[in-house]
Amino acid sequence: METIRRFKSSGGSGAVIWFSQRITGLLLACLLVGHFVFQHFFAEDRRVGRLTYESVSATLVDPLWKTLEMLFLVCALFHGFNGLWMILSDYVHTGWIRVSLLTCLCVGGLVLFVLGTVTILPFSRPAG
Repeated sequence: METIRRFKSSGGSGAVIWFSQRITGLLLACLLVGHFVFQHFFAEDRRVGRLTYESVSATLVDPLWKTLEMLFLVCALFHGFNGLWMILSDYVHTGWIRVSLLTCLCVGGLVLFVLGTVTILPFSRPAG
C-alpha cells in the first residue's frame, strides 16, 4: 500500500523534461527542414551560390523569419543542453560536482542565447 501511495504521480520523475526533449527534437526536425527548403532551395540568389550578408539580412528583416529563427535557437539550445545534462546526470553522482556542472551548462546556454539573440533581432527595414 505504501508503494502505491509513493508512486501515484509522475511529479519529480523527469517525465516533463523527457517529454520536452521529444517535443524540441520534433520541432528542430521541422524547423531544420523548413530552413533548408526555404533558405537554400527556394531563394534564387542562394541557389546559384551567391549567399551574401545582404541576402541573409533581407530575410531576417521579416518578423516571421525572425520568429522562426529565434524558435530554432531556443529549441536547439534547450535540446542540446538538456541532452548534455541527461548524460552528465547519469554518470556524475557527487552533489557539488552535479551543481557545478549544471551551473556551467546554464551559464553556457544563457551566453549562447544572448549571442544568438543579438545576432538575429537587430535586423530591421531600412528607413525611408
